[in-house]
Amino acid sequence: MSKEFNFTDNKDWLLPFLKGFKEQNDIDDIEDFAIKNVEKIFKKNTINSVFSMFSNSTIKEPWKECAKSYTLHEISNSNKIANDCRESPGFDKKIVPTSFSYNNSKEKDSVEYKQSVQSYDYLRYNDDIQMVIGTPGSDYTRRDDVLHKYRLIEYLQKQDIEHYKSYTWVDCILDAYNEKIKIDTIVTEISNIPEFKDFHFLALHFHGDLNADYNMNFIAELEEERQNQKSRDKETSSIPNQKEPSNSNSYFNKNGDLTGGKSKKKNRKSKKRKSKTSKKTSKKRTIKRKRG
Repeated sequence: MSKEFNFTDNKDWLLPFLKGFKEQNDIDDIEDFAIKNVEKIFKKNTINSVFSMFSNSTIKEPWKECAKSYTLHEISNSNKIANDCRESPGFDKKIVPTSFSYNNSKEKDSVEYKQSVQSYDYLRYNDDIQMVIGTPGSDYTRRDDVLHKYRLIEYLQKQDIEHYKSYTWVDCILDAYNEKIKIDTIVTEISNIPEFKDFHFLALHFHGDLNADYNMNFIAELEEERQNQKSRDKETSSIPNQKEPSNSNSYFNKNGDLTGGKSKKKNRKSKKRKSKTSKKTSKKRTIKRKRG
């Protein structure tokens, strides 16, 4: 993908899809769940199905590959489509396996159709979602409030905190989408972890009100750590360039040449004085010689 996946921007379709997955108990694998939803509005094309058995594709039903091909097709406007895939006019020109045909009897305003579109989108972006949640550094490439909230919840899950022990990444995302679960509440739970010291992690992902009415000692420590870090950064980045003290009696000039502890100006003046006195004495001697 040319643009990193953003959970905040894709909430409209991803949230209902994940809710649907958690509300059912029949299918354990989330990709299988998505494929089953899409297939509900299609019918098997037996002729193309038999033909695909002799193709070069190693994938039995390439729903995911076709969905990814549709994303690339949208970005580059290319006519190149993955093997065993085709454009489906009935499914809004999305790329689908050649062994399936859209079932025209399915109403496009039905719940079943909407679920199929959400599931198809999941198949399109599944690899990108896994890449983002598996790469902590991706948090800082752009603003994604849901992802920052997800990181805090994920931290509790990794620490085996009660209630979060059995959480999967799906549960973490659902809680991150849930507006009733306040970020202040999550930070409170993190602050109650014994000997918690990872203030840098919390500062990166917590953008709430530091004056909130909870565990003020913890927030005070967090704010103190922030201020200390700012002071350290300021000290290291703004150290003034120390100039060499100007000393007229220095034994070395700017070029490193020895001066004898006297400035050039003084030397010049002294030379002038010597020359004047020498001239006067020479004049007096010539006058005396003339008189003699």
